[in-house]
Amino acid sequence: MVEKLNHHSTNLNINKILIIFRHGTSRARKVAIELLDWVRQRGLEGMGWAEQNWPEGTKVITDAQELDSVDLVVVLGGDGTYLEAVRLLAGRRTPILGINLGSLGFLTETRLEDLHNNLEMTLSGHMEMRPRSMISVQVLRDKELVTQCSALNDIVIERGGGGHMVTLSTF
Repeated sequence: MVEKLNHHSTNLNINKILIIFRHGTSRARKVAIELLDWVRQRGLEGMGWAEQNWPEGTKVITDAQELDSVDLVVVLGGDGTYLEAVRLLAGRRTPILGINLGSLGFLTETRLEDLHNNLEMTLSGHMEMRPRSMISVQVLRDKELVTQCSALNDIVIERGGGGHMVTLSTF
């Protein structure tokens, strides 16, 4: 589904915040644990994704259906971590606040220094929302569905290892 990009303030009732951080990065994990405490100090429910290395006793989401109750996702990392969160949400319209701990940050625009200020603005309904369009792709061979997927940023189509021609139709 492609939706028109529009800008508006959030009117969300945020109680449950899922924190996702960049795998294998001690800095991102440290920031995530500190953020989890910050969220809890404000009387909100903070939780992590079960496939990440959280301290014992941290509430974690283990099942994709539990994502239906999440009001906001905070991503700590770079664009790859942001795209991981988009895949995890699988089409849910849950807002994502991307905090840039990477190098480029096209999708994770917020600097780490602005994390708490921007999160406060989000919680108080003063953050600008920017819905993003998703692209849906189906690969057909001889009218048979080979694979299908959705993407936020881009889709790469490769011809593979052989030196043969590729015929593509896009619509």
